[in-house]
Amino acid sequence: MSSSVPVPEPFYISFDTTDVERMLRLVCQTELPEEPPFPTAGWNEGMDLEWLKLVKEQWIKTFAVDEFEAKLNRYPNFKARFEQEDVDLHFIHARTENLHNAVPLLLLHGWPGSFHDFHKVVGPFVDPPHGGHPSYHVVVPSLPGFGFSSYPRRTPFTFVEIGKLLHKLMTEVLGYDKYLLQGGDWGGFIARSMLADPVISSHIPVAHMNMFFTVPPAAKVAEALGNLIPSFVKAIPGFTALTSYLDDRVQNYLFKPEERRSIARSMQYRETGNGYVFLQSTKPLSIGYALNDSPIGLLTYIGSKFYEWSDPTVFQPQDLIETVALYYLTRSFYTSVMIYHQSRDVTWDMVGNSHKWKVANPDNKLGFSNFPYEIGAAPEALFKGLANLVMYKIHDVGGHFAALDEPTHFVFDIRELTRSNWPVRLSLWDQKERTTPRVGPDGQPISPEI
Repeated sequence: MSSSVPVPEPFYISFDTTDVERMLRLVCQTELPEEPPFPTAGWNEGMDLEWLKLVKEQWIKTFAVDEFEAKLNRYPNFKARFEQEDVDLHFIHARTENLHNAVPLLLLHGWPGSFHDFHKVVGPFVDPPHGGHPSYHVVVPSLPGFGFSSYPRRTPFTFVEIGKLLHKLMTEVLGYDKYLLQGGDWGGFIARSMLADPVISSHIPVAHMNMFFTVPPAAKVAEALGNLIPSFVKAIPGFTALTSYLDDRVQNYLFKPEERRSIARSMQYRETGNGYVFLQSTKPLSIGYALNDSPIGLLTYIGSKFYEWSDPTVFQPQDLIETVALYYLTRSFYTSVMIYHQSRDVTWDMVGNSHKWKVANPDNKLGFSNFPYEIGAAPEALFKGLANLVMYKIHDVGGHFAALDEPTHFVFDIRELTRSNWPVRLSLWDQKERTTPRVGPDGQPISPEI
C-alpha cells in the first residue's frame, strides 16, 4: 500500500443530464397525500403536509441545474486519493490573493448538511471588504460518504478517523502547518476529537464551534447547587438536575436567560427530535436504501430537520432544495448516515465523558457561537475544564445550520476570534480597503457580500 502524499486533482462539478431529468421527473410524479391523517397533524408529528407541497412546487418551478452547477463551481474544487484510508476526498480550496498574510481555515459540515452549507461564507472569508479584517485560505471538505467524497470500504471508520484524515489533508497535502478549525454538528464532534489529540491540536492554535453536546458530571452540578441548596440530592444526574430539579430562582442564578433557552432547546430535541439518531445508529441502511433514490422522500426526511433546526425568520427553502438535490444527484444519502453507526460508541463517550475529550493543549483557544435555534448549544459554564474558552457569543437570530441561517454573524465571530487570538498579528489587517474585485473560475466578479 502506497504511503505517498496524495496529490489534489482539479474537479469540475457537472451532473449527468439523464440523472437530473430523472430527479425532476420523480419530483413531479411523486404523489403526496391529499390531506394529513387528522386536521392538526403537522410538525409535531414530523412534517407539515402543506409546507412540503409548497417546497415541492418551488423545486419544480425554480430549480435550474446550470445555475446550481455554477454555484458549486464558484470556488476551486479538488479531489485527492487517500490510499491508507481508502477515501477519495472532495474539497474546496479557495485561496485569498493575500498569499503571505492569510489564515488557513478548515470548515466542517455535519448531517444532513454538506460542503454546500458554507457557500455563503467562503467569499467573505477569502476576500474581506477591507484590510481591517483577516483573510483566509478556506478549505471545505465533503466528509467521507457525503457528496463527492467516497465512503471507505472498511470498518470501523469513526469521526476520530475522519479527523485524522482531515488533518493529513491540511498539513501533508495542502502544506499548512497551522490552521484555524471550525465545526458544527458532526463537524463539531470531529473538531473536538482533533483538539483532544496532542499531536493534531499542536497545529490548531484557534478553533470555533457552534454546537457542543456534553453532559456535565453530576459532581460538578451538585457542587454548584450545594452552595445554594445544602439539602440538594447529590446523586441526581447532571443534565436532569439542570432541567427537572432546578426551580426558576436557581436556574436564573446559574445561567443567563439565553443559556436557559439553549438548555430547554436541547431537552426538547432529546425528548421529541432525535429518533433518527437511534435509527441511523443501529440500522442506518434501512433508511439509507429506502430514501437514496427518492427525491421527495429525501425532501421530507431532510426537510423536517432543516425546518425544525433553522430560524424560521431567516430560513430559505432554496438552501434545502439544493441540499436535497446534492444528496440525490451524488447518490450519497445511504453512505452519509453511516457515520452515526460507525461513530455510535465514541459519540456517547464524548457526550457522557467529556473530560476524556478535553482539549489536549491548554494554549489552544476556543470560541463558541450560541444561536437560538441550535439543538446542542452548551451553557458557557460547561466548557470549564474542557477547553480554554476565550469567546462565547450569544445571538438573537440563527440556528443549527449557522453558515446558511446567519452567515453575517458566523463570519464576524470567526473574524473576531482570529483577530484577537491568532498567534501572529498579520500586517494585512491594517491595510486599506481593497479596490480591485476578485473574479471566480467563471470570470465573474466575486462579491464578498459581508
